[in-house]
Amino acid sequence: MTREPVVLSWSGGKDSALALAALRQDARYDVVALLTSVTREYDRVSIHGVRRILLEAQAAALGLPVIEVALAPSSTNEAYEAAFRAAVDEARSAFPAVRTIAFGDLFLEDVRAYRERLVATMGIGALFPLWGRPTPALAEDFVRQGYRAHLVCVDTRQLDARFAGRAFDAALLAELPPEVDPCGERGEFHTFVSAGPVLSRPVPVAIGEVVLREERFAYCDLLAADSDAPIAPMQLVWPSERYLASYVAALERGWSPDNTRPEGGREQLEQIAADPAGFLRQLVDLDAKGPPVTLPDGSTVPRLPGYRKWMWDGEFCGSIGLRWQPGTSALPPHVLGHVGYAVVPWKRRRGYATLALRQILADARAEGLEHIELTTDPDNEPSQRVITANGGVLVERFVKTEQYGSEAGLRFRIDLAAR
Repeated sequence: MTREPVVLSWSGGKDSALALAALRQDARYDVVALLTSVTREYDRVSIHGVRRILLEAQAAALGLPVIEVALAPSSTNEAYEAAFRAAVDEARSAFPAVRTIAFGDLFLEDVRAYRERLVATMGIGALFPLWGRPTPALAEDFVRQGYRAHLVCVDTRQLDARFAGRAFDAALLAELPPEVDPCGERGEFHTFVSAGPVLSRPVPVAIGEVVLREERFAYCDLLAADSDAPIAPMQLVWPSERYLASYVAALERGWSPDNTRPEGGREQLEQIAADPAGFLRQLVDLDAKGPPVTLPDGSTVPRLPGYRKWMWDGEFCGSIGLRWQPGTSALPPHVLGHVGYAVVPWKRRRGYATLALRQILADARAEGLEHIELTTDPDNEPSQRVITANGGVLVERFVKTEQYGSEAGLRFRIDLAAR
């Protein structure tokens, strides 16, 4: 079954995160982009007041592009709808098959009716994956599943300003007055999600000052807790001479494209020095005509059809490869998975691996694979999050072959037929 591409209205808060989780668990849908209102002059998420750099880091950890609904301060409803239509047009230009926008609304009938009317004028449908779920249970599930979030905006006419900046956890839920919805559905408060099952990595945040705006709304200014460079767009590119110099620079810094063989980087530098064109050709080997593959113990095995693509964000930042056996989704025992990837250390924690794996899945379907398998070490939690964020399910705990040192491993499977 082919999944329907969907754009998700995204505020960065807990309801958005839960809506994304619900959609990713539903075999009917494939979330391809996020739609977020951003106030241009403030460079912040509208209403929530979250800095753009945190939105970008969050989106990178989700492995999804953000399409902005660009607003001016105190925009009229007419201005909002015009900006919303422009953003939807941009989304449909990038993803022509999109016919649905999903929203994280829970129970406000007037809000749902408004959204349905608005998108109907553009010839598309509205989807509400969380609609009707009891909000106390939803809030408790959010905490129990390991999400981390903070209250970034509090309506002081409904909730005391002291809650601004608080972590959204069991203690907070216990303290909320009974008249306040535990999910803040009536606008009592808004949140920013910094970690959880849908994110491939946490978004480090620090609590800044709390300020009162319009004599009503208490905003907590969340700050980026690390000094990573701003997140740049990442795309997969075919290896070519255009990108080779940057690739070589990564190898010279000690990076290896083979996580199981650190010496692979040095070997590739020698190959490139001897025959750069030949090196590039062997990275795309659809007929398995290349030399045998060297395993960690030094033994060699026949090469499978496959290729590698490079991650590029203005410079080389990693590689991802796909390999397969013609006519079957099965693999030989010595091949640990259909897909292997490696991100250079100085580009990690940006969601690049999650996004790269997401993009390579379309290639795997095109090769006729019904599923792909990936393996990782039991203690490699970042890799496990990358895989599960793309729909991976743990199918086996196993012991690797002697060629890989007989070490413990985890095998995940991603069903391509359901995507």
